[in-house]
Amino acid sequence: MWIRTQDKEQLIQTSSFSITRNYGGKLKFAIVGSIAGTSSVKVVGYYKTKTEALQEIDIIQKYLETGDTGVYQVN
Repeated sequence: MWIRTQDKEQLIQTSSFSITRNYGGKLKFAIVGSIAGTSSVKVVGYYKTKTEALQEIDIIQKYLETGDTGVYQVN
């Protein structure tokens, strides 16, 4: 899946996503995407609460279910 990061500065091909804690910042949670074909991960968005991060994951899932092959923009 191609995804444009929340800061709109990067376009990456991801193979999976997960939520992790963001220690030391105002935005306490981050969604990280595994970069396809590598063992690297990249933060694609930061969120105030875990609930907000989960909502974004839900939206990504719905996008994937549509079969759309375009680029997803993280909110």
